[in-house]
Amino acid sequence: MRSSGPADSVMAIAVLGPLTVETSARLLGPRDFGGHKPREIFQLLVAARGAVVHKGDLSVALWPGARPRNVEATIETYLSVLRRSLTDDRVQGRELIANVANGYRLHVERCDIDIDRFDRLIQQATVEPTDRAEVRTRRQAANLPRGALMPEVRATWVDETRDTYHLRVVHNLVQLAEAELRIRSFVSSAQHAEAALHLEPFLEESLRVLMLAHYASGHQGLARAQYDKFRHQLETELGQAPTAGTVTLIEAIDAGQPIEELIGAWVPTPRRVHAALSDDRPGSDRRRANNQMPFVGRASELAQVDAVLEQGRNGHPSSILLVGGRGSGKTELLDRVDDANVDLIGRARYPQDRYDNLPCALPLLDALERRGSVGLGQRYVDGRFLCADELAIDTLAEIILESGPMVFMLDDLDQAPRPVVSALGRLVAAHPYLPLGVVATSSKQPENFIPPAVNFRFDTVLELKPLTADECATLGPEGPELWALSGGQPGTLADLWRWRAAGGEAISPSLRASVLHDLRFREPAEVAILQAVATSDVPLDVDELAALVASDASEPGDEIDQLVAAGVLMIERGRLHFVEPIIGLVILEHFRSLQHGAGRRGTADH
Repeated sequence: MRSSGPADSVMAIAVLGPLTVETSARLLGPRDFGGHKPREIFQLLVAARGAVVHKGDLSVALWPGARPRNVEATIETYLSVLRRSLTDDRVQGRELIANVANGYRLHVERCDIDIDRFDRLIQQATVEPTDRAEVRTRRQAANLPRGALMPEVRATWVDETRDTYHLRVVHNLVQLAEAELRIRSFVSSAQHAEAALHLEPFLEESLRVLMLAHYASGHQGLARAQYDKFRHQLETELGQAPTAGTVTLIEAIDAGQPIEELIGAWVPTPRRVHAALSDDRPGSDRRRANNQMPFVGRASELAQVDAVLEQGRNGHPSSILLVGGRGSGKTELLDRVDDANVDLIGRARYPQDRYDNLPCALPLLDALERRGSVGLGQRYVDGRFLCADELAIDTLAEIILESGPMVFMLDDLDQAPRPVVSALGRLVAAHPYLPLGVVATSSKQPENFIPPAVNFRFDTVLELKPLTADECATLGPEGPELWALSGGQPGTLADLWRWRAAGGEAISPSLRASVLHDLRFREPAEVAILQAVATSDVPLDVDELAALVASDASEPGDEIDQLVAAGVLMIERGRLHFVEPIIGLVILEHFRSLQHGAGRRGTADH
C-alpha cells in the first residue's frame, strides 16, 4: 500500500516475519519496494544495524554467481528505487540511506526495528527484580515475532542471523514458560512451552516444562500423553529415546509426586544480581550446575588475557580481542576469566544495550555494582549527554579514575552500537594513562567492524582455533573420541560431553535437532552433497562426488562452494570432509533411519 506524503521522523521496521515498513505516510509490504533486489538491499542494511555495508559485500550478497557488467551502477539504480519506495522526499531518502565511503548505511537512529526491541526486552528480562516482572517483559518479547527472520530472503547471507534469532525466540519462550511456572500461571506456561516445542520439536527442555505445566493444571494424563507423543516422534524420526532426566520426570509425574517439589527440583531459580550485567546466555546457571564440561585448553589465550588484567590492575591501559565464530568457546573463556576476577571486571554483551545514548554504560555500571558503588555510576546515567560527546567521555574517565582500575569485558563487540567502539577510541585517545583494560570478543576481524575513522586499535588480536587432541586428552579416556567427533570445536565438544555425562551414548538430541533444522533449509543439491559425503566410507574428491549427485562434474561446484563458505565442509588435499565430523555422523544416522523406515513400509506393503 502506497501514499504520497512525506516520511515520518521515525520508521517502524519489522523483519521478524514478513517485511513491513510503516510511517505516518505509508505502509510497505514485501512487494512494495520496486523489486526483490531493492528490497534485499534494504534488508541487508537493516541486518547491519547501522554499520556500513560495503559495495563489495552488497554485490557478493546480491549476486553470488554471475554479476551485472556494471555492478556499482546497478546497485545505485536499485538504491534510487528503494529510496523512492521509502519516501517521496529525495533529501530525506539520502539521509535515511546514506552514501558513505565505499558503501551505504541505514540511519537506524530514525528507525524503530523489531529485532532491536526484541533484544532490548530480552536483556531487560535478565535483570528484572522479580519473577512477575520477568514474565511481563518476556511476554512482550514473545509477542513481537510473526515468523522467521526475513522469510522473503533465500540468499545464504541471512542464514546465520536467521538461525540466531530462531534460537533466541525459542529460548525466550522456554524461559517465559519456566517463569510462569514459578508464579503459578500454569495455563500460560503450557501455551508458551508448546510454542517452543513447535519451533524446535526435539528440545526436551520445552517438553519438560510442558509436562510440568499440564500436571500442575491437574492434567496428569495430558502430561503422560505429551511425553508418549514426543517419545514416539523422537524414536521414529531420529531413532533415539528421551534422556534419562526426562524419563525421571515423567515417572515422578506418574507416581503423583507433589507439584511443588517438582517445580523446585526442575525449574531453575534465576540469579537476580548484577542488574547491569548484559548476559543472556541460554541456561548459563544450569550449565554450571548440570554436567558442565571441565574447562580445557586455551592456556596461551588465558595467559594473554591475564596479562591485560594485570596491566589493568597496575593502572596501565591494555586491550585484547578474541575472534571466533559460533561454538568457538569465546563466551566460556570469558566466563572463566570473569569468575576468577569478579572485583576487577565490568561486563556487557551486545547487541543489547539499555543505555543507547551512554556508550560503555553497561560495563561501567556492572563494575561499580560489583564493588558496591552503584551511586557513583548514577552520575553517568543522570548526565544529560549527547551520544559519546566530550563531556560524556570526560565523565566516564573521571568515574574510572575515582573508582580504581577496571577491565571492560565486552562480549560480541562487533554487534555493539557504533558509539560504543567510537567511545572506546575517544576515551583512550583523550586519556592515554587511564587505568582501563579492554577484553572483547567478536566473530569478525577488527578491520571488518571498526571504521577507519575510529582511533582505536587492539594491542592484541587472537583468533580462537579448534582445541587440539592433546588439550582434549585431559578430559580422560573419552577425550580422543570426543575430539574426533567434534573436530575440536568447543561448542560441539561441550554438547557431546553434557550428553555423555547425562547417560547418553553418542549425540545429544539438541545437537541432532540443530543439525536437522539446518538441513531442512538447505537446497536439494546441497542436501545431496551432504548425504554423499556423510555416507561415503572414504573422503570423496569432486569428480567422485559429481558421479554420485550429478552427471556433469562441474554442476556441484557452486553448492560445494556454498557449503565450504558456510563452514560445513572443507577441502583437504582435494577431498571433502566435514569441518565438524559429528555433523556428518548426525546426517549419516538421519539418512540411514529414513532408509530403514522406507524399507519397513515397503515390507508392510507386500
